[in-house]
Amino acid sequence: YRAIREFEIGNQTQRQREASQRRRTINNIARIQEICSRTYGKYPVERVIWTNFRSKDIDKPTQEFLWKLIHDAQMVGDKWERFTDPEMRNRALCAHCDNEVESMDHILFKCRATGQELIWNLTKALWNKRCKFWPEPSIATVTAPKLIANPNADEPINSALRRLFVVLIPEAARLIWKMRCQRVTG
Repeated sequence: YRAIREFEIGNQTQRQREASQRRRTINNIARIQEICSRTYGKYPVERVIWTNFRSKDIDKPTQEFLWKLIHDAQMVGDKWERFTDPEMRNRALCAHCDNEVESMDHILFKCRATGQELIWNLTKALWNKRCKFWPEPSIATVTAPKLIANPNADEPINSALRRLFVVLIPEAARLIWKMRCQRVTG
């Protein structure tokens, strides 16, 4: 399968490859690269980001969640505005945050609804039992957890800590998403 895909991709022109990617996906990849560069001092190439969450440490439902997160494929925000039913259109806005547009960034990191802040605090507390360096949760830390690096070289991230981070952060984000879905759509 990989050989067939590489053959197909190799025969496409650059314009065809760019046209086949979604604008939101390209923007999310660029955001992840920029945040990783700023936080960890590493600028990952796109291929590394896509292969990053394909790990035996991350279960399939979480891998699917991360794939959808990078593609901006979840039903949030302006995607609800396609519906004619007013109740469905109201789901575009967060009921807990003064009707702010409900994006994945908002849901996972900014929303004041019960649960999101608690989960990140518990995750941080668990992580801080092993390591004092805590990168602020972002789309990059969730979708590219293997890239974690402590910019202060006083406390290096060894393979056991990296594996803990790879399991902990995406699962916390997926739990926040599941809680939001339960709250909004029942």
